Amino acid sequence: MSKKLSFISAQVGFLLMASYAFAQTGEPLISPGPGFVGAGTEVPKVTSTIVDLLFYVAAFLAVVYLIIGGVRWITSRGDKTGIEAARKQIVAAIVGLVVVAGAFLILKVVFGILGVASPFEAGPGGFKLPSLKP
Repeated sequence: MSKKLSFISAQVGFLLMASYAFAQTGEPLISPGPGFVGAGTEVPKVTSTIVDLLFYVAAFLAVVYLIIGGVRWITSRGDKTGIEAARKQIVAAIVGLVVVAGAFLILKVVFGILGVASPFEAGPGGFKLPSLKP
């Protein structure tokens, strides 16, 4: 009964949410922030935004995995196998967080040393692949 009730309430909540449509007349009602990727955005900006977003998502998931491991440790109630499984999960989450932070740091430092703002930017300050064009 509770599954059916939660499903129905979720459906009703979804249908009752207001959808807004703003007609563009002159000035935009909502101005996008500096990291906004819109219709006229160049490809290097999109790839840079996607890579940064993937780093943030990976770090967030590692922290969530760490919190779940902590909750499993607390709720194991002294069971040796439960504590060992939770400890392994916490160690894996910390290693994952270190790997994500290290990859992000290495990417920023290496391309900073090479004098490139972002590895995905093209142009005078960006990364250029050698070409065979005459």
